[in-house]
Amino acid sequence: MSVLPLRDLGVVTVKAGDLRSSAGVIPAGAIDVGFVSYRISRVTMEGSVYTISPRLIMPSDEVDMPRDLTRRFWLTVRTPPDAKPGMYRGSLTIKPEHGGAADVPVEFRVRSGTLDPVDVPAGPWGHAITIPWSGGDPAAEVWNQRMMELSLRKMREYGFTMCSGIPSIAYRGFQDGKPVLEFAAADAQMRLVKDLGFLAVVSYGRGVSGFDAYYQDTAAMRAAGFEDYAEFVKAVYTAVQQHASQQDWIPVYFNLGDEPIGDDVSRSAENAEAYRRAFPKGPPFFTGASSFSGNNQADPHFRLSKALHVANWNGHDEASVNLLRAAGSQWAFYNGGNRWTFGDYLYKAAREYDVRFRISWHWNVVAGDPYYALDCREDDYAWCNASPDGRLIPAIHFEQLREGLDDYRRLVTAARLARERAGTPAAQAAEALIASRMASFQLGHRDHDSLFGADDWTRFRAQIGDAIESLRK
Repeated sequence: MSVLPLRDLGVVTVKAGDLRSSAGVIPAGAIDVGFVSYRISRVTMEGSVYTISPRLIMPSDEVDMPRDLTRRFWLTVRTPPDAKPGMYRGSLTIKPEHGGAADVPVEFRVRSGTLDPVDVPAGPWGHAITIPWSGGDPAAEVWNQRMMELSLRKMREYGFTMCSGIPSIAYRGFQDGKPVLEFAAADAQMRLVKDLGFLAVVSYGRGVSGFDAYYQDTAAMRAAGFEDYAEFVKAVYTAVQQHASQQDWIPVYFNLGDEPIGDDVSRSAENAEAYRRAFPKGPPFFTGASSFSGNNQADPHFRLSKALHVANWNGHDEASVNLLRAAGSQWAFYNGGNRWTFGDYLYKAAREYDVRFRISWHWNVVAGDPYYALDCREDDYAWCNASPDGRLIPAIHFEQLREGLDDYRRLVTAARLARERAGTPAAQAAEALIASRMASFQLGHRDHDSLFGADDWTRFRAQIGDAIESLRK
């Protein structure tokens, strides 16, 4: 909802009332009201061109509203599990400090049933919001732990099933022919993400510390008494995997590279090839961030990609994915996060091309003031920021990604129900709708609006929602 004040209204409060239908009531307490905060955002990476854009949703129903400054409000309904389907109606009360109150009518539709959960690992790089350079301050450590747990719970609340920066395993060399590894921190991390329902993690930013994961660390190899790098990493990661199995960890994709270029691509490939010799099939599983499109098998990026169990690609297309899978490796998709690439595009990637995971930059990577974008070398990427009192401040981007996951879940739900009711008119109609959608774009077509136009979002969501309801009758 947007409000344009024609005169100074002072501090304005927006309150939601109960939503009512003939079938029941959704109480006002289930409706969260926040206002949209516009912030400076970079247009170019180095910051010479910037703009002001809607960026954050501040968790407050009060905001100052001077004349001619449009305010936007964002409502989230936490639909009760027992809410009956139907159209619910109510109102929002706008109460200014200066002037009379106004009621704005609202409608909210509840459909029958619950959407299936996300069945592929999908989420952000990162998993925590920390105080940088805390210096061992106990209060900072408590704050960091609390914000990490809040962050992980918020990801799961929104449906996300993956994060990165976990587990933290310390390698301390070899003793009596065996690797010395510290798992205390890793076990606590992995127990938490498993209990919360995550499907997998990527080790990017953590993993096994103590030797270089991106290139062959021959000094560490020789210090451990080895002359063959594959034998060295096999000894280390066999112990890691044995511990993971004993503790019943969810799958971990250990990261071996971060967008190498030039001569570093070959060095990275040599390193990955040693890991693949040590573990031809996995687990443990190894991944790395790169890009590769087309079918040029001589491209060094393809050499690197096929050495990994799962090549984590930003740039990709149908030809490159087919080539990689034919070579015996799998793929994942990173960055380029938006509603489309976490929604219908992800469904195509998962169902037709068996994408292993979907991950995008970044839960919270802040180098300076998290609310001012021009004080660092690049914009501060954050799905969520934090307030000084420890509340999560979601970005508009985070909400859009959540919409994408819900689009994905609608397709998953419709497909499952169609299988269960195979041969019925409702199932045939749902299958035709999904098939038509998937046939309308190819892998690599990552710009929704250039394919369908902006009005497609609402139209197709209504179509797939209607199909699900028909299948449930």
